[in-house]
Amino acid sequence: MPTNDAITDEKSTIPLWGGARAARPWGGLWSRDGTHPGASRPLSLRATSPTGFLTESFLPPRVATSDENVAADRASADARATIGCLNRGPEIAAEDSGSHSPAQSSKQYMRQELDRRPRLFTWALFAVLITVPEAAVQAQAPARIRLATLAPKGSSYHQILLAMGEKWRQAPGGGASLTIFADGSMGGEADMVRRMRVGQIQAAMLTVVGLSEIDPSVSALQNLPMMFRSLDEVDYIRQKLAPSIEKKLLEKGFVVLCWGDSGWVRFFSKEPVIYPADLKRMKLFTWAGDTKQLDIMKAGGYQPIPLETNDILPSLQTGLINAVPSTPFYALAGQFYGPASHMLELNWAPLVGGAVVTRKTWDSLSGEARDAMMNAASDAGEQIKAKSRGESNQAVETMRKRGLTVHAATPEVEAAWRKAAEEVYPKIRGAIVPAEMFDEVIRLLQELRKSAASKR
Repeated sequence: MPTNDAITDEKSTIPLWGGARAARPWGGLWSRDGTHPGASRPLSLRATSPTGFLTESFLPPRVATSDENVAADRASADARATIGCLNRGPEIAAEDSGSHSPAQSSKQYMRQELDRRPRLFTWALFAVLITVPEAAVQAQAPARIRLATLAPKGSSYHQILLAMGEKWRQAPGGGASLTIFADGSMGGEADMVRRMRVGQIQAAMLTVVGLSEIDPSVSALQNLPMMFRSLDEVDYIRQKLAPSIEKKLLEKGFVVLCWGDSGWVRFFSKEPVIYPADLKRMKLFTWAGDTKQLDIMKAGGYQPIPLETNDILPSLQTGLINAVPSTPFYALAGQFYGPASHMLELNWAPLVGGAVVTRKTWDSLSGEARDAMMNAASDAGEQIKAKSRGESNQAVETMRKRGLTVHAATPEVEAAWRKAAEEVYPKIRGAIVPAEMFDEVIRLLQELRKSAASKR
């Protein structure tokens, strides 16, 4: 099991009852007959404590050094007993009703009270020694954050997250202990969002597909095929839209830790796909849960098959699908290039994502811890972006050596795909990408391209 002071990595699912453990040994009031509320049988106050110490034998005997001390002790005991009688008058009256006189009953109770007080003191002292150190330890313990991701275990993404977790652990103000669930062990991205909402996990690194489950405005960063002509344009649009998107996500209960991307999505297929008409003959993987995109693709003449990402490889092997849009790095890690040995070198769309944490968890951290953790997360996002873009090109070369056939996209081919994408923009606007976000992307790109053209 992961400890509070270590960065750990898990693949097992989180119990439905997962959460902070609360323990209060003997933390209530004892009843007068020596039983604890909820106990199955009376507990003797004369018994030795569960750990074998702090019993009556540890109380020092009273030593009378003079007649004056004895008198003073008796007077003090009588005063304490009298106070006890006043506090418990109704009980005394009920218990002592019978043949005894009120004066005799009071004296008898005082004697019983004096006999039992050393034992009550022993148990009170034992409870203090047990509960106070535990409370102090819990106050100092770092927050525990469970983060889920589709990133393969051992990949650069995973390693960067582990390094971020180490910085979180060392953050001032208590920091946080990070546990990472890689390889999609928490299910698909929609499942991860659901798990965050019920508290099974507290954070996730998601693509736009998962983030759109929280708020659809995020789709403007990715779900616009052939809209972006370079990764510089991708960075520019993300920088401009991030503040408004982050505000919307915060209103839904999530804090954005960082943004990033994995480069361009390409088409991998069993048979060559050069033009849009070729793709329409293929059974194409699409993310499960996105019914609007499914409807638009079907209306455009495509054959989308909704699946979770963990089902891509077996579905390619069995023939359930024969084409998949993917980044080269993920195709290499997932071994899609084996059954789907053709790749069209077309920059169809960027694969954008980010890491989020629930607002409830984030607000529970100290201000200085949040500042340090946010800085560490931002650095991790920049590292993931830089690393993944470089690995994308390296992955193509690696797969090429292993039998992948790469088909270059000529200007004619690229123009055909751009025309096909632009034909579905009216259906994307408002249905997949909110209309105001769609229009803002168009405006910002026109502004950027106009500025770039004036500098030439």
